[in-house]
Amino acid sequence: MHVGQARPRAAPLMLFILAALGCGAPSADETQATARSWTATLRLASAERRDGAITARYARQLRERAASALGELRAAPGQSPASRAATDSLAAVLATLDVERSER
Repeated sequence: MHVGQARPRAAPLMLFILAALGCGAPSADETQATARSWTATLRLASAERRDGAITARYARQLRERAASALGELRAAPGQSPASRAATDSLAAVLATLDVERSER
């Protein structure tokens, strides 16, 4: 990466996800899409945290919001096997997110 280039941030994606969650009970497809989006967001946050691009506080906030979203997604009625697999994947990534910066 060149000096002066902006690094992509997870914040815009997180805001979109939070807005989407506020629109009633999600369908199985919406649950699957939201879980996959959160999974990608947390993977990005983990990489950004390792590189020192985001603070531990921001990583903790993402983890807390993702955990809350996971609870809501799992509580939604009528989930398909694919949406359950997506929430399980989110749970696995959530469990491995290390908010403290790894030493290089």
